[in-house]
Amino acid sequence: MRWSGTMQEANPAIDVLAAGDWLLNGVALPAAGSQTIGREVGNEFVEGVTPVLAWEDGTALLGYRRYGAGLVVGFDVHLTTSDASPLSAGWSNQVVFNAVNAVSAVPEPATWALLLAGTGVLLLRRRQPE
Repeated sequence: MRWSGTMQEANPAIDVLAAGDWLLNGVALPAAGSQTIGREVGNEFVEGVTPVLAWEDGTALLGYRRYGAGLVVGFDVHLTTSDASPLSAGWSNQVVFNAVNAVSAVPEPATWALLLAGTGVLLLRRRQPE
């Protein structure tokens, strides 16, 4: 996403661009005007980003992009200035929870190396005659 100016307002409607996306598991989006949202205005989804949610004015709200084994999630809600922050709103808590779980589900390269080394040792021990 690209970022521009800041504003705080009653939240506009949210357009769902990818209804079945993993980032929305367990998420119940707030009704328009139900919360005060701090957000950036004029964000755009750039090439390579998977768009998930947008504000009704077309501003990018939620999207992600994979980088190799990594993942970058863009979420356009000010986490410390709005009623929709993870400190006080279940829907944004769930989005952050889903994003963190997706990232931590990817094994570290060292984990794979240890697993493969252990498997190799077991195979070598089985082949050696007693």
